[in-house]
Amino acid sequence: FHLLVDQYLMTKLKTLSSAYLMNECKNNIRDSLKCAVILDIKEMEPTATEILQSDIKHFLSTNDFKLLDGKIIEFILKLEHLDIEEIELWWALMSWVKYNYGEDTPGTTVREKLGNMLSYVRFLAMSQKEFAEEVVKT
Repeated sequence: FHLLVDQYLMTKLKTLSSAYLMNECKNNIRDSLKCAVILDIKEMEPTATEILQSDIKHFLSTNDFKLLDGKIIEFILKLEHLDIEEIELWWALMSWVKYNYGEDTPGTTVREKLGNMLSYVRFLAMSQKEFAEEVVKT
């Protein structure tokens, strides 16, 4: 939507719609992430990040997380600080892949589906045991 608004130079409409969406999305993790990432409302990113940080462990285990668009997953992975162990983020990422692409997704397909997202996973923050037992087997 905002891309069309920019294309047709409708800045007043963009300002009004952004303000409305920021107000409506400010209390919901999924909606605030959609506003920030999918609708590209940059002003919403700090709010979305703050809401996400406040309840990251719980959110990663919900169906709302599994229903997120890949762009939002990539946004989460790119965040420099998350109050969660990297292995827990990996488990959430694998549950997202299984939900969106099927339970029996072979390792090569997992890598294909994740694409660039894999480059944002901090494998070096995992212990050797976690990496060997959880990552290598996928």
